Amino acid sequence: MASQQASFLLEAMKARIQGKPQPMFKFSDKGSLVSLSHNKAVGELLGQVNVQGLLAKSMYISLYRLHQAAIHGYIHAGLLTAKDFVTRKTGPKIKLH
Repeated sequence: MASQQASFLLEAMKARIQGKPQPMFKFSDKGSLVSLSHNKAVGELLGQVNVQGLLAKSMYISLYRLHQAAIHGYIHAGLLTAKDFVTRKTGPKIKLH
């Protein structure tokens, strides 16, 4: 929802600067994904398709990486992905905090 709101805000600000009518925000529910463990996740897409297991986890990770790219840029997100790949073997199996 936050990314949709950010895109809407950008368009609303452009319209205001150009003196055009303000658009109305319309939320579009694309679904949800929840990570449960290292290789498991569950989710519902577009309110119709249920996903689970490794497929859902892959989708969750992809969405997470896209979020990182949107915030930090693609180069930094790529470096974060590489760092996570390297430290995955050396870090603890569970979070310690």
